[in-house]
Amino acid sequence: MQLMQTAGRRAFGATVPAREGEKAGGPLNIASLREDYLNQVLRDSLSRRAPCGRANTPSGGPCQQHVAAGMACRHCREASIRDAKRASSLQESSMNTRLHIEPLRVEHLEALAVHIRHPAVYEHIGGVPSLEGFVLDRTRALRGPGQAAGGEIWLNFLVREQASQAMLGRIEATVHDSIAEVAFLFDPSQWGRGYALEALEWLHAEIRRCSGVNDFWATTVPANARCQSLLLRSGYERVSQGAPDLFSYDRGDLVFNRRTAADR
Repeated sequence: MQLMQTAGRRAFGATVPAREGEKAGGPLNIASLREDYLNQVLRDSLSRRAPCGRANTPSGGPCQQHVAAGMACRHCREASIRDAKRASSLQESSMNTRLHIEPLRVEHLEALAVHIRHPAVYEHIGGVPSLEGFVLDRTRALRGPGQAAGGEIWLNFLVREQASQAMLGRIEATVHDSIAEVAFLFDPSQWGRGYALEALEWLHAEIRRCSGVNDFWATTVPANARCQSLLLRSGYERVSQGAPDLFSYDRGDLVFNRRTAADR
């Protein structure tokens, strides 16, 4: 399984500028990095327009004129309904399983690193990153693809055990050009219990729900037999030719594809 939303890959998004007084490429201060990320999110949210078209509203919410009047225009009401339905759908889709799946956030990263920064996890994807490198890479991914990568959707989710709420790993997808490339990393102490397979099935459903895409792709190195087995059990087939342009592909990788019956 190859990762897409990482440095060096075509799908890679915005970089994090060095803070004043720090050398680019030098030691990272995780607290400072988190502060930069949150400030950027705030700036982005304040620049969005309200659903009715009025600017400077937090997170694209109802326009201030309607808030002050204790009412909302039709566009604001419809947007609020859509947001509520999405939140409800995401919560319900992660229920009725052994798993609890939620959007990955920057405040999860240090705790998640404890579970997946392991030699067995990174054996086939470049080696275990430093804690600072892990946090930086995921923080960049959580910012999204940036304006230059028009039409891409980056999805990143944290996977927990439903009963204990213990972190198990993460799943991701990059949606582009009417396809979705998927990837996953799980705590090796939890391997063999079916968690990754269950999370991958959830991810397929979530991608279909949010984008309508039914054409799923994944790549892995030939030596990663465990990943290949999981993909096959999840309904993927190995493809030797005719693959689209895949962000996760490196020369020599094996390519896998899963399509729903409607797309075959």
